[in-house]
Amino acid sequence: MIKRITLGLTTICNLSNETACALCYRATCEKTIPRINIDIDVIKNALNKEVLKNLEELIICGSFGEPTLYPKLFEFLDHLAENAEDKLEVVVDTNGSTHNEDWWIKFGERIKSLNHEVRFGIDGLDGVHQIYRVGSDFEKVTQNMKAFASTGAYATWKFIAFKHNEHQFEEVKKMAENFGCKKMMVIISCFYNDEFKHSDIFIDERIENPITVDNLKCKSKEENWVSIEADGEIMPCTHYKVLKNIMWGKDILFDDPILMIKLNRCKDQLNIHTATIEEAEKSELFQYIHHKFKKLKWCYRYCVERGITKTLISKEIYFDDKIENKKKN
Repeated sequence: MIKRITLGLTTICNLSNETACALCYRATCEKTIPRINIDIDVIKNALNKEVLKNLEELIICGSFGEPTLYPKLFEFLDHLAENAEDKLEVVVDTNGSTHNEDWWIKFGERIKSLNHEVRFGIDGLDGVHQIYRVGSDFEKVTQNMKAFASTGAYATWKFIAFKHNEHQFEEVKKMAENFGCKKMMVIISCFYNDEFKHSDIFIDERIENPITVDNLKCKSKEENWVSIEADGEIMPCTHYKVLKNIMWGKDILFDDPILMIKLNRCKDQLNIHTATIEEAEKSELFQYIHHKFKKLKWCYRYCVERGITKTLISKEIYFDDKIENKKKN
């Protein structure tokens, strides 16, 4: 019984391969990414009324595409409004630099019928934001966000922290509140290199019960969480979306030939064009990852290494007491 889904509706992004965010899968992929929009009837069928009645969270955040470029986005939101339960929370992650202010006002009015949150990726102030999010226009993004927030819709300023932008945190927080955001979300990036260095923001805030190999639990298994990409592929975890990136030109995944064998052997069970989400859950690949996750390198990297440091991975700052209290309860 699926309770959480991360969904990519499109592989198309207005920040192209040549100017992609530096640590995005688009920037690291060795082959051209196909331009795909998921068929609206296929995704409606996959997320039918029966599936939606048990769903608690739908995160529309593609690994390769910008959700607001999906041509049938409003039709998909209408499908959710007509078929989902009130408990479903719809979260949309966006770079915010598509369309114009009128479109964002219409988007805000449209999504307000759902229990929703729209996260605008803005990684610093003008001139700094663009260092990581290459090709994005700070002025355009903030104007679009303000237009969206003016409708009363739930806007979040999502700030990915690196060494080069962490000093702007307080100023960004003030701006986010002034622009009508309900919340600011700070993500401590786990991707970094010589150019994009790891942030030490919130370094003194510790996780009370850090994750270790002994107490590690698989969120996909425990929270009934799956990931669906724009080509219809179903993965047991949002972090395993990179399997597709691997298949587009990288080396065999983490020196784990068993994982790749199982992926290829049950691929018909791992796509909403040929199977249901429930059938994917029963596949060899899902079972292998769910039972072997403590020994798999990708699971270790995402769910153990960050916990061992005992530092916060993310922090949410609310500007609306009613929303904060609702989240706590």
